[in-house]
Amino acid sequence: MQFAKEMLTAKEILEIKGHSIVMSQDVAHYSENPNTKEVFNNELKQAQKGNSLYEGLERVAESDALLILNYLKNGVEGYIGTSVLMEIGLGYYLKKKIYFLYPIDKNQKYALEIALVDPIILAGDLNKV
Repeated sequence: MQFAKEMLTAKEILEIKGHSIVMSQDVAHYSENPNTKEVFNNELKQAQKGNSLYEGLERVAESDALLILNYLKNGVEGYIGTSVLMEIGLGYYLKKKIYFLYPIDKNQKYALEIALVDPIILAGDLNKV
């Protein structure tokens, strides 16, 4: 949810192109309250309130494809967080197309697992979806 505002922007761009977008109900909250992530108990309470982990996986299951907005974070190019890794795993298992906005840093913890799902790399261009 670090990139909630960017998710809303990407949603607008893709909907203009005719795509139907589903995303976590938490996106609106985090775009308006980005500091929620700064305190563990606040983030936990928000996640429990909407059953975020389950809800995110449900969104993957009902989708045709996943778009991973993997921007630079903490000095890591193409950063992937653990919740997103879980969604990618489910998407791969369910044979969904998986798009990454940017390539990932090969030194990242999950680089091997990401390479194994053979994502489509957009090189920052949402028009390639």
